[in-house]
Amino acid sequence: RNSAVMLYSSLPTVGQSTTLIPVIYSTRPGYNMPYLDMSQIPSTSYYISGPNEYGRFSLTPHYGPDWTFHIYVKNGAAASAPMVYASQQDFKITLPIDEGVYYFRNAKYTNKYIQIDNNVEATATGASMELHNYDGGNDQRWKLVHIGDGFYYILSIESGKVLTAPTNIDNDITQAFYFGAQTQQWRFSYNSSGSYKIISRSNPSYCIAASNEITLLARKVQLRTLQTDSSDNWIIYRSASLNAYKEKSTSATDLYMPTASLLLESSNYGLAAKVTTDFYSSLTVPEVINRLENNGIFIIHTHGDKTSIVTGPETSLEMSDLSNSDLSNLHLVILLACNVGIDSNVAHITNNQPVNITEQMVVSGAQTSIGFNGETICGDNNEFIVALLDSMINDGLPLDAALENLNYDEFMNEQYGNLIEIVGNRQIKIHRGG
Repeated sequence: RNSAVMLYSSLPTVGQSTTLIPVIYSTRPGYNMPYLDMSQIPSTSYYISGPNEYGRFSLTPHYGPDWTFHIYVKNGAAASAPMVYASQQDFKITLPIDEGVYYFRNAKYTNKYIQIDNNVEATATGASMELHNYDGGNDQRWKLVHIGDGFYYILSIESGKVLTAPTNIDNDITQAFYFGAQTQQWRFSYNSSGSYKIISRSNPSYCIAASNEITLLARKVQLRTLQTDSSDNWIIYRSASLNAYKEKSTSATDLYMPTASLLLESSNYGLAAKVTTDFYSSLTVPEVINRLENNGIFIIHTHGDKTSIVTGPETSLEMSDLSNSDLSNLHLVILLACNVGIDSNVAHITNNQPVNITEQMVVSGAQTSIGFNGETICGDNNEFIVALLDSMINDGLPLDAALENLNYDEFMNEQYGNLIEIVGNRQIKIHRGG
C-alpha cells in the first residue's frame, strides 16, 4: 500500500519561500523517498531545493498562475529509482498584491496621495512625484504590473510612464517610459499596521517616502533610506465603482451607501477602497466600459438578461461591446441583475467561449465575476451585497467561504443562494487577509 500528501508552511506566494513537507507511506521495503514531479511547470517559474535531511523542500515561485504537480513514493535516492505511487497536488500561486489600479496614501501625512507634480505637464518624462489631497484624478491612479519574483513596475494611468528611482537617495521619484531597469522595479513589504513599504529593487535599503521639506506648496516624494516615522509607509487603495439604475422610488441609500461604507472599512486590512458612486438615469456604453477597465471593483444594480445589462431607458451593455475590452485591472465584478449568469459553465471559460455576460467579464480579463441564473428581487440584491461584503471584509473570508456563511432565511426568496453564479477565482479576497 502506498500513499502521499503534501503539507506546507504557507500557500505559495510569488517571491517568497514556502516549506513543502511531503508525507509518504509505503508497505514496500525501501520505498521511503519522496519525489516531486514538476515537469509540467516551466523551470523558469520557480526555484526549489531539497529534500533536506528531514525530507523538506523549499519552494520559491517566480511566477504563477496555478500549478499542479505530483508526489511520488520512490525507492531510494537514485535518479533511476522506480516510483510506485503519485498523489496529485494543486496549488494556487498568489501575488503579494494583485495586479490592478490603486491609489497610494501616505501613512504619516494621512490625507495625502502620490501624484504627478501639478506644476509640470503630467505626461512629461522626468516629472517628479508629490503628495496631494485626494481628488480621484488619473494622475493619482497607478497600475501595478508584476514582472516576476514579487517585483512590480508602477504605471501612471495618466501618463503611461512608470515610477523611477533617482541615482542618489534623497532625490525625487520621477516618471519615465519603462525600459526594464531595476530603478523602475519595486517590491511591496507588508507592515502589521496595514500599510506597505515600497522598496527599490536597485537597493533594498531604499524605499519610496515623503520628503521632509515642502516646495511649491507640495511635499515631494523621494527615494530615502528606511524611515522610522511612517513617512515611508503607504496605505494602498483599490478603486471601486458602485452603480445603480435610478428608477421608481428606490433610494440610493437602500442601494449602495451601506456597500460604500463597507468598502471604505477595508482600509483596516491593508487594501482599502476609494469609492465612487453613481445613482444613474442613463450611462453610455463607453462610460460603463471605462469604469470596468479602470477600477478594481465594479458593482452594478440594474436589469439584465443573459447577454446584456441595462445602462439606460434605451441603452444596454452587450457581450459584444466587451469583445475588445481589457478588464485585467478588474479584481471583482458583481452584476446585481436578473438572468445574467444563465447557463454558466467553467468549460466556457476554458474554451474562451462565453455564453453570458457574467462569463464575458472574465474572458475579457476580470479575475472574478458574479451573476445570477434567474429572476432576483431588488430587496434581496440589496441585502445580499451588504451581507457578502460584510463577510468578506469584516470576517476576512474568501468569496466561496463568505457565500457559505450567508443566511438566506430572511430573504424574500429563500432559494436566492441557488441563483448565484461565480465565474473565475472563487477564492478571491477583497482585503489582504494578513
